[in-house]
Amino acid sequence: MSNSSAPIVELRSVSKSLGERTVLKGVSLNIPKGSIFGIIGENGSGKSTLLELMIGCTSPDHGSVHIMRGSQRLTYDKHPKAILDMCGFSPQRPSLCDDLTVRENLAYFGRLWNLDEETLKKNITTVMVICTLEPWADMPVLALSAGIRKRADIGCALIHNPAVLFLDDPMSGLDKKEAGRIFGLLSHISKAGVTIILATSSIDDASNLCTRVALLRDATIIGPFHVNDLLKRADGPKEIMLQTREGKYQDIAGILYTSKAGLLRAGMRGPWFVTQANDASALLHHLLHVCKQTGQTIVAIQMDRPSVRDAIRAVYEVQR
Repeated sequence: MSNSSAPIVELRSVSKSLGERTVLKGVSLNIPKGSIFGIIGENGSGKSTLLELMIGCTSPDHGSVHIMRGSQRLTYDKHPKAILDMCGFSPQRPSLCDDLTVRENLAYFGRLWNLDEETLKKNITTVMVICTLEPWADMPVLALSAGIRKRADIGCALIHNPAVLFLDDPMSGLDKKEAGRIFGLLSHISKAGVTIILATSSIDDASNLCTRVALLRDATIIGPFHVNDLLKRADGPKEIMLQTREGKYQDIAGILYTSKAGLLRAGMRGPWFVTQANDASALLHHLLHVCKQTGQTIVAIQMDRPSVRDAIRAVYEVQR
């Protein structure tokens, strides 16, 4: 892919209000061609509105949105068809026709894009392979699991070979196995040259999938950041993950927070009690002492630097 760092979507000082509520305020953003770009924000932060502005479902109150086609800067008021031809969109709730089969849904959306029958037939076959939909091709959508429905919806968004795929919380409501399949699908689509822009409330989803992320908070954008650079922003704190047979982690946390252990934060991550400090050796010494003091037996312990997820969370918390 040539010049993958060139922007494919540009926002300049975009503001948008819904009623009296300011949803976006002076948002400027360049999204590079070829990236998997994540927009991370809490529910109600304006992520969906930001996507809707990018795909032309709504217009900004102020500012401008451009979609780049080579060196040409397209705008929705002057080039609506050209932009629609470049973009695919899969909303949080699939927009499929429940009574139609997967194949019929793909055909329906392909005809909405005015694909000729030969191209449509070829694209349906390609999309069903890419999205692993062949076993369910002739089943009505209503009978499918949430994960297969999501893959079918993404397939419908890809039926016209868009250059940019927009996704609103694509892993929402899916179990871990189905979410993993969506991860694999999106990675495959990205490698085929499609720029992917997804909105998500899950830091885990963004850190596992995206090459670049921006944080949406208080109607403004923080970043964007290259995911590989985020760990540098965490600037060294290490974390110690601990499991004890007794599991009385509140007792451990209470003592650590009142001691001179240098504890930055503590909490649970699944079955693990996770602590973080700049001086991990000193913290480890205190942890071992506190476990003995509270009569707890350590069954597992490990030390590591923060993950990308932790680095994103750290940047997010700094802005509070």
